[in-house]
Amino acid sequence: MELLSLLTPGHLDRLMDAGQRPDSLTVQVLGTKEIGNKKFRLFVWDGKTEYKGAVMDLLISNLAIPAKFSIVKVSDTDRPDELAEHTVKSYGGGKFALVLHHYTMVREGGLVGRRLGTNSSQANGNSQPVVSQAATPPSHNTPQSHSTPPFAAATPSLRPPPPKIAPSPSHLNRQNVKRNLESAYGGAPAPKRGPGDSPTHQVTDLNPYINKYKLKVRVDTKSPVRNLTTQKFTGSVQDCVVSDQSGSIKVTAWASQGREDTAHLDTLEVGSTYMLEGLMVKPVFNQRFNTTGHNYELTWGQNTVASGPYTDNPIKQTYKFVPISSLPDTPADTVVDLVAWVKEMGDLIQFRSKAEKDFKKREVVLADNSMGGSSVNLVLWAEQAEQFSHLDAIIAIKGAKVAEFNGNKNISLGFSGTFEVAPEVPEAEELEEWASGLRGHTMIPSQSSQVGRVAGEWSTLQEIKELLAENRTEKKFTVLACPIKVKTDNMWYRAHQPRDGKVCRKKVTENASNPELYDCKCGDKKLSEGETELRYMVSLCLADCTSWIWATMFSASSLFNMTAQELHDLRIISESNFLELVTKVQFTEAVFSVTAKVETYNQSPQLKFNIQDMEHLGWGEEGGKDHIKRRWMEVMRLEEELGVSHEEEYGIAVSGTAAYPATS
Repeated sequence: MELLSLLTPGHLDRLMDAGQRPDSLTVQVLGTKEIGNKKFRLFVWDGKTEYKGAVMDLLISNLAIPAKFSIVKVSDTDRPDELAEHTVKSYGGGKFALVLHHYTMVREGGLVGRRLGTNSSQANGNSQPVVSQAATPPSHNTPQSHSTPPFAAATPSLRPPPPKIAPSPSHLNRQNVKRNLESAYGGAPAPKRGPGDSPTHQVTDLNPYINKYKLKVRVDTKSPVRNLTTQKFTGSVQDCVVSDQSGSIKVTAWASQGREDTAHLDTLEVGSTYMLEGLMVKPVFNQRFNTTGHNYELTWGQNTVASGPYTDNPIKQTYKFVPISSLPDTPADTVVDLVAWVKEMGDLIQFRSKAEKDFKKREVVLADNSMGGSSVNLVLWAEQAEQFSHLDAIIAIKGAKVAEFNGNKNISLGFSGTFEVAPEVPEAEELEEWASGLRGHTMIPSQSSQVGRVAGEWSTLQEIKELLAENRTEKKFTVLACPIKVKTDNMWYRAHQPRDGKVCRKKVTENASNPELYDCKCGDKKLSEGETELRYMVSLCLADCTSWIWATMFSASSLFNMTAQELHDLRIISESNFLELVTKVQFTEAVFSVTAKVETYNQSPQLKFNIQDMEHLGWGEEGGKDHIKRRWMEVMRLEEELGVSHEEEYGIAVSGTAAYPATS
C-alpha cells in the first residue's frame, strides 16, 4: 500500500472522459511499444484506471523509455525548459491521446516488480487475481453441503471421504505457469463455441500458447503470388488478411522445396467466409508490412486445413470509422477506417524512382461531411492504382494508413488495406445524401491536405505553378508550349537491355577490370555493348505565353525524330549537323504531356517537370483545328462567367461563335 499511495488516481478518468490535461500526475507503466521515430506508446495505470493512449516522444530528449512496472511522474514543474509541455490531442471518436516529452522516475520497475494494487504473487502485470486450488483435504467437521462430494452424501457412513493425494510441487509449478500465461494473454482461455464446424476461438484470442483452434473468418484482401529470391530463400510468397467480428490478422503462405502452400492460399476468394485451423501463430515480423494491429500473424503449414466457402451466416466486414476532419491530429502510421465520397480521381502516373524501379501511382480526393466538409488525398499504387475507377462513388476503407508529406496528411491502403464500394452501412446512406447536394461543386475545404484538381486537363505553365503552390502532390497535365533551349550536355545514358526480353533500363557503368564491358546496378556484371543501349535524358526549357520551366524528357525520339543512338552517331560524324538539328527543334510549338510535383532539395522547394509524351501540332491539320476550337470554347465560357462580351469589355469586335450574345 505504501507504493500504491504514490499514484494519483482520477486524472486518467478526466483525461479519457473529457480530454482534460493534467498539470501533474504519477502513474505506473505496465507496458511499452515502439511506434517509430523515437516514439513509444505507453500502457499506464493510476491505481484506478488503465490507459493505453499515452505517447512518449523522445525525439529531442535523451531519456530512456521507462521499464515495465516503473512509477513515473509527469509534471510541468519538473520539465526542462528546452522540452515541450505534455499535451492532449483528440484523434476522433471521443478519444484522447496524452503526448509526453519528459518524465521523472519515482521508482524503477525492477524495484517494484509487480503491478500495484494486485496480489504480490502475481508479477505478470495482469490485474485479475489468481485463484489457488486447495492442496489439503477438507476436514471431517466441515459442513457437508460445502465440502463433501456428491457420492458421499448418498452413503450411510459418517466417515470423512478418503484424503486426496496432494499434487507434486513440479505439477503445481506447471499449473501456476499455465495460469500466468493465460492471464498474460487475455485472462481465462477463450471459451469453445461448439464442436464440429463451429469456431473455437476468435481472431483476437490467438497467441502462440494456443495449440488447437478453429477460426471462422472472412478474407478481406489477398495479394498476388510473388516470386522471391534472397540468400536464404528462393521460391514464392503470398499473403492475405482475414477477419471476424473481433479483429483482423495476416496470413502468409510460402512455396519452396516441394512445398506449395501458396497454391492452397490462392484458392481462397476475397469476400468469402472460411473455417481455418492448423496455422502457425508467430509474432509479427515487420510492422511496416502488417497494419492489422494484431500482435501475431499466421503462417500456412503442412497441418493447415481450410474449409468453405460458407454461405450460411457469413462473416461481414466490420469498421471503426473516423471522420476525415480528425486526420490532421492523427499521428503518422496510424491505421484508420473511413467512409467517404470519391470526389475527384487523378490520372495514372508512371515514373521511375532514383533506385531505378518503375512505379504506378494514382491520387484520389476523398470527402466527407465532418466539420462542414473535409477532404484528404488517398494514394494508390500498382494494380490498385490501375484498376481504381470509382469516381463519384461512396466507399468504405478498412485499414488505411495515415502518412505525412511536407506537413500535409494523406492516406494509403498499404499492404493490408482494402475498400468496398457502396457499403451497406448507415454512415454510407447519410454520406450519399450529403454528396448528392454537392455534385458539380468543387469547393470543399481540406482538413488534412489541400484539395487537388483532377489532373490531365489542359493547362498553362503558370496555372501548373500556382496549383503546385497549393498542392505539392504529383499531377499530370497537358500543355501547349515550345522548347526554347535544349542542353547538349549529358543528353543520354547507357542502360541495360537484357537479351532475354526482360526490361531493366538501369544505368550501367564501365567494368573495373575491362573498360569494354559494363556492370549494371541490377547485379549483372561484365555486359557486352550489345546488351546495352543508349537512352535519352534530355534537359530542356519549355515556355508558353504565361511562363517557362526546365523539364526532363526521357522519350525524346518524337522531339528529334531519331533514337538516342542515332543522335549520338550524328554528333560523332558532324558536330555542326548535330547542332543544326538541336536548333531546329527549338521554338517549335507542340503538345506536351507532363507530370509535375514539388520536391525538397537543400531544405528548399523545387519544381520538377517530366515530359511523358510529345505530339507535333500542325495548325492546318486536324490537331490544330481541335486546339483552336478548344480555345474558342474557353473564351465563350469566360464570357458567360463574366456576363459580358469581348466587344463590350474591350471595344474590340470578335466574330464567330465566341462572341457572347448580349441579348441572352
